[in-house]
Order: sequence, then structure tokens, then C-alpha cells
Amino acid sequence: MKQINIIAAWIHYEVERSGAVLQWGRRRVLFVFKLFLWFLPVVVLMNSPPSGAAQTIVSLTFDDGLNQSLVLDMLLAHNMKATFYVNSNLIGSGGGYLTKAELDALFTYGNEIGGHTINHVDLATLSDAQQQAAICDDMQTLNNWYPGQIHSFAYPYASIGPDTQSILAAGCPGVGTYTSARTVGGLVSGTQCTACPTAESIPPGNPYYILTPESILSTTTLDEIETLVTQAENNGGGWVPLVFHNVCDGCDPYSVTPATLDAFLTWLQPRTANNTYVRTVNQVMTGDLPSSPPPSPDTTAPTVSIFSPVAGTVSGTITVSANAADNVGVVGVQFQLDGANMGNEVRSSPYSLSWNTTTATNGAHSLTAVARDAAGNATTSAAVAVTVSNADSTAPTVSLTSPVAGVVSGTITVSANAADNVGVVGVQFKLDGTNLGSEDTSLPYSLSWNTTTSANGNHTLTAVARDAAGNTTTSAAVVVTVNNADTTAPTVSLIAPPAGTVSGTVTVSANATDNVGVVGVQFKLDGANLGSEVTSAPYSLSWNTTTATNGTHTLTAVARDAAGNATTSGPITVSVNNTLTGGSSVSSSGSSGGGGSIGLIELAFMLIAVFVTTARNKSISK
Repeated sequence: MKQINIIAAWIHYEVERSGAVLQWGRRRVLFVFKLFLWFLPVVVLMNSPPSGAAQTIVSLTFDDGLNQSLVLDMLLAHNMKATFYVNSNLIGSGGGYLTKAELDALFTYGNEIGGHTINHVDLATLSDAQQQAAICDDMQTLNNWYPGQIHSFAYPYASIGPDTQSILAAGCPGVGTYTSARTVGGLVSGTQCTACPTAESIPPGNPYYILTPESILSTTTLDEIETLVTQAENNGGGWVPLVFHNVCDGCDPYSVTPATLDAFLTWLQPRTANNTYVRTVNQVMTGDLPSSPPPSPDTTAPTVSIFSPVAGTVSGTITVSANAADNVGVVGVQFQLDGANMGNEVRSSPYSLSWNTTTATNGAHSLTAVARDAAGNATTSAAVAVTVSNADSTAPTVSLTSPVAGVVSGTITVSANAADNVGVVGVQFKLDGTNLGSEDTSLPYSLSWNTTTSANGNHTLTAVARDAAGNTTTSAAVVVTVNNADTTAPTVSLIAPPAGTVSGTVTVSANATDNVGVVGVQFKLDGANLGSEVTSAPYSLSWNTTTATNGTHTLTAVARDAAGNATTSGPITVSVNNTLTGGSSVSSSGSSGGGGSIGLIELAFMLIAVFVTTARNKSISK
């Protein structure tokens, strides 16, 4: 019980200081004994900060209410509250003292208002009655202004008489009792009081004689003010009540410049990271302290590594596992395949999951693991390269979704649904067993079919899906009836024979095309059919010209399509010229042709020639 020992030591000190108990006075002995008994349960019940926390509490105290109008804005800017010990009779009296409105503003924003006697008197120079009046009249006024909120007192000039503390402890009848009183001094302050403690205890050993460093003066540097805090931090923490007076630029030896005060508050504010906090005097006395230091920000990322599988070939279902650690704790490990999440994040050790490798394509893949902690720090493991090699014997499934069985015309969409245990790599649509367009290698599986390119009538549509392993499936067939009104006639032109003289047997040929299809070409001679209709390319036939009379004739070709559209080619004019051959007959018409006759004149010439030849032969023989 550190606090009990401090109180006991203080009682012993006070007795020794007086010389003897009998000389000290019965009233003072009773006060000290009463004080000890009164604070004994307080010391037992009130807890100081956790032993391992080394908590340091700084109280910003301002005495006299003189030249302190700038302080409120600084406190608000740094989210701090202070204790202002004022002389109520001097508030609003001018000369740099706070106005009542300024004091009200300080109170409104959560700052503590404490007593400092009604007119800033030296209590050590007054009688007990006068001390009580100076203390209690001040408390009465302050309590009228801020009912029930006046708890702390500071001794003007840090001066007290033999009975001052007991007068404070006895309270002010009908008004209230101060629960603490602050002096000045008693803690290490630079080169002063170097053997003193660096901080007051929490709660203080004597609540009516709270120790502080020496007052901040105009000669006190920013570094020296900061040292008053850091020396407590470095020596186990405790309570450091700092004593300020005037806040001005050199207006008084007991002053601090606004710039120095603001710089100190700026330095002090982030020291919560060092477990140092700012509290008013009454907050410290009532135990209104931070319960524990704030957690240090965690900036350390976890470590993580995959240990299964090792790099190499994998197949089937395998376990993917990782080791992960963190300075605070790992909250989850997310496995990834080729940068995409594999399943859900694993929230507890062991960090592993099952991977069905058949859900990935055969080939090279990369496995990683991402570990994260509660602060959001994350680390991605080194990648493990694996090669998936699964013998896939499962064929895809496939079905045509459009068109449905029935009549079709114009341009329509042919589409199918396809799926596979590993993956579909392509769908080939077919019309009557023949490929319809190119294979579709990505979703959605579909193509456009111009039905006018097919003959009117029934046709069968199917779709063939395949996977990377070469497994294929053909869908159920859908029978459609193409019904397109064809009004476009074919085109046709004769290409043989060329215009000119023909004889013997010649080939007659034509080129013919149609938007749907040519179903036949009929060659004609002089407008009459020449042989039968040719129903397939190449469109040609043999013509024995001897079946036609020698002379001029006209060849044409008529192409037709399935819709009955027909086109007659441009004509070609030929001249048939066949000479007389054995077995020919004579015709009085004077013209010849295959199976025709020879003219009488020509016959006469022939007979004369025979006669002359015969006569010559006989003459020679004689």
C-alpha cells in the first residue's frame, strides 16, 4: 500500500516539523488523524493504472485567471481540458483578468473551475477565521456560478499556515468541501529538487498538499517543459500537475508565451502512444483515468508459404496447404489459382483446402496463398507452379435451344447450351450433317443462318460440342422446314461452241448460277430442245451436227431453279458444214446432210468423171 506509507510518512513529517505532539496542538493532531482515517478507504478502493502500463497523467493547471483568454482555443484545438484556479472576486475586474463570460466558456467546454481564495491572499498570514472566510467565500461564489462543480483548490503563493489544510478538510458549512488542494513544488524541476520524485502518486499521498514541478516561468524553455513529462514517463509514470500563470509575450516573469504553450500542447497530444494522457485535477482525484493504454498500430504483415503441393504435375483431388504466422495473429488465408480465389478464406489453422484439379484445364497453373491479419496487413506467398494432367473421359452435354422444330425462313439464330466437367472448347453447328459455319469457341454458342442458302423443304440441324480431351457429343436433331419465296431467276450463258462453223460432233456447254440453286439447264437448237435437261454441273452435252442440215443454226440454254424461275441465255449462231461421205443419198433438193441426198448436177459430174476414167484405162491397156 504505497499510498498508506506516503500518508504515514507525511504525518510523521508534520509531527517532527512541529517539534513535539504536545506543542503542535490538539486540533492539528486530530486533523491529521482524521485525514488519515478518511483517506484510508479511499486509498484501498481507488485503483491506480495497471502496473504494467506505466501510465503518465498530465494536469494543465492555470492560476489566478490572469491573461488566459487565449487558452480556450488552444485546448479545443488539441482536444484537451484544464483546471483553472481563480479568485472569484477578481473575475471581470479588468486588468487582464478573465471576464465572467470567458470563465463560463471555459466551464461550458468541460474545463474544471477551482478555488484560489476570493482575493488571492497569502493564507499563512491570516488567522484561522480569516483563512476560512477567504476559502469559503470564494467557494460560495464559485458554487453559485457552477453548482456542485467546485472540488479543487490551489494555495495562493503556495503558502499555508499550520491549520490551513485542516480548515480545507473541514469544509465550508452549507456550501461544500474541497477534495484536493495543490501546492507548487515538491517534484524534480530541472536542477531544482533533484532528490524529489518525478511525479505525484495517483491518488496523491496527501490530497490537500498535491506536489508539482516548479511554476512555468517566462524563462522556461519548451524543451524544459517537455522534460517535466518525459522524466515521469521514464521513471514509472505517475501524475504531473503543471502550473501555469499568465499566457502572454513577456508580460510577467510568471508567464508562458502563447507560441510556447501551443507548441507544448501540440507535442503533448500524440503522446497517448506513450501512455500519457491529459486529465483535470478532479478527474485524477475521482479516478476518471484511461483504463488501459491504446493498442499500438499493427503495421507488420503476416508471413505465409505454401508447402503442399510442391511444384510438379497434379491430378484428381489434392490438398493445398500453407503455413502462416503474424506478430499479432492471422485472421485468414485465401488460396488462389492463377490469381482467382479458390473457395472461401480459411479462417483458422490448419490452413488447407481440397482442390479438384479436374475443374481446371490441363496445363500449367499457379497456386498462391494470401494471409491477412486483423489490421488489414496482407502478404501473398511465393507462387507454386503446377501442371494439371487429368485423363478426361467425360463427354460434354449439348442441346439446341434455337430454333425449335417448325417452319423457318430468312436469317435466323441457331444456338445451343453446352457444358463439360472440365470445359467446352467449341460447338460446331451442322445442317443435314454438314458444317454450318465455323466452330464457335466461346459462350454464347450461336450463329446466324441465312436459310435462303438452303433449298426449301425439310432440313436437320444438330450441334456437336467437344472438350479439350477430344470428347464430343452430338445434340438431338431439330427438324426445320425451310420455306422461302424465291423470285430470283438463275443466270446462264453459253460457253461452247463459239460462234462460227461446226461439223461432226461438238460439245455444247453453259455456265449457270442461282441465289438458291440451279436445278437444270435445257439446251435448245433453233428454239427446240437439244437433248434432255442437264440437272447437275457441269452443264454440257454432245451434239452430232450431222443431225442438222448444213447451214446457219441458233443455240441457246435455259436455266431454271426450284422455284420455277428460268432464264434463257444469249444465243450463239453457228454454221453447220458437213462434207459427203460414203453411203450418202441423193436428194433433188441439192443440199446434203447426215443421211441426206446429193444434187443431180453433182451426180452428173461424178458419172462423167467415172466415164472418163474408165475410157482412159481402156486406151492405155491397148
